[in-house]
Amino acid sequence: MKDGKPLAFIAKSFKMRPCIGESKLFKDFSTWELLNMRPTEVLDIPDRLHSQYRISPSFLQSVMDSHGIQSTGKDVLEKEFNLGPMFYYLSNSRHYSWPKAGAITGIGAENIVGVELDHGARVDINALRERLQDSLDQQKAVYAVVAIVGSTEEGCVDPLSEIINLRDEFQEKGLSFLVHADGAWGGYFCTMLPRGFKPGDEIALPSDQGSGAGFVPDASLRAQTTEDLFMIRQADTVTVDPHKAAYIPYPAGALCYKDGRMRYLVTWTAPVLSRGVTNDTSIGIYGIEGSKPGAAVMAAWFAHAAIGLHADGYGKLLGELSAEWAAMSTKDDTFIVVPLNMLPSELKKGSTPEDVEAEKQKIRDRILSKSNEEICSADTERSDDDKSMALLRALGSDLNINAFSINWKYADGTINQDVEEANYFLQRCIERISVDSPEDDPTTIPFYLTSTKFPQKDYGQCAQNFKRRLGLIADNTDLMVLRNVVMSPWYDSSSTAV
Repeated sequence: MKDGKPLAFIAKSFKMRPCIGESKLFKDFSTWELLNMRPTEVLDIPDRLHSQYRISPSFLQSVMDSHGIQSTGKDVLEKEFNLGPMFYYLSNSRHYSWPKAGAITGIGAENIVGVELDHGARVDINALRERLQDSLDQQKAVYAVVAIVGSTEEGCVDPLSEIINLRDEFQEKGLSFLVHADGAWGGYFCTMLPRGFKPGDEIALPSDQGSGAGFVPDASLRAQTTEDLFMIRQADTVTVDPHKAAYIPYPAGALCYKDGRMRYLVTWTAPVLSRGVTNDTSIGIYGIEGSKPGAAVMAAWFAHAAIGLHADGYGKLLGELSAEWAAMSTKDDTFIVVPLNMLPSELKKGSTPEDVEAEKQKIRDRILSKSNEEICSADTERSDDDKSMALLRALGSDLNINAFSINWKYADGTINQDVEEANYFLQRCIERISVDSPEDDPTTIPFYLTSTKFPQKDYGQCAQNFKRRLGLIADNTDLMVLRNVVMSPWYDSSSTAV
């Protein structure tokens, strides 16, 4: 739009609306205003140029060929507009692929900024707010905020509802960014939402007691998790991996756009030039990959068609929960098992150890020692707030990964306080219940567990709180944690193997 350039003829008349304020000439936008245009405003530009000036897609493509980041590279644009570092914000429980992607794209791994976790290993929304406010105050642009919808270590779902609210709040202040929902693990759990569900609705506890051996009652998600899954529709982009919770062979993954025009920003050909209906013949031009295997695509299609993306399809397969780890150890055992997710009694103000132990005993008496049929049958005689299924709904992780840890007791019953000793004990346990050499006989292992670590530098207050609940000194030592997840959709309560 500069004098002598191909689009100079529109400079004195082409107006756009900045993130805040009234429409004005596009050529008068400051760098900060350009960096914070709302996504729809950016994606509307090609259509507006055509409708107002009859600029054709082919002409616009020829102009962008010499100015787009795909051609010039990131450095040229940074020098032209005197750009400083820009950031992605996401929780410290992020998958390793995020900093890896930062390195590959040239954004830089250090600009994929981790945000502190709360006690439940979800992003601390107050810490995120502080980061965004700092970016606004210092005029440091934000590419996107990423909500982890099912962390691969803990199965935790970030408060997406609140993140969407933060986006709207900061756009009104002049800071605009995309919201990406990383639903690689948790995306398929949206199938558990009842048709017609909207935030605030109360999902009824299961009333169908089923029939036959192995009956597993439907177990709905936590209320907050349900609302956060519902809000995925408000994210700008979503990743989903069918080869995870959909039980489809690897590699099956998808990147979904709320506004399909956004995909032209990452194509190898024309970046923003789609107008109206397109007839795409190849998806190889989008993203980093070129050729893609078709078998995984067909596997996903067949599974969706056969099982169904609804509450009676995948929703049933994924709606099976366990309370085992929540109350496995008793006060008489020589060890303690503590799940990452706190019990409802632990979350209550003024909670005492006696309250927690009483709730654990309730879990043993009402859930662990009963069949699924007996649990549901007994619930018909109880008030809603006293039903065992209501308690079961509040246990475990946000999805279906259970993270927990173990500590041991001395002969006199006192609990070990040394984190290193607890880690060593856990390592010995892992050696007993995992296959880690060709000589191991899998048939002799009743079930398998995997382990991970909570690095203190990443897990912060989450790790410290977990240590305290394990009876450990809350020092700066990394904590070993065990995990289990249901890896087969075909088990039921009569199954002998998990």
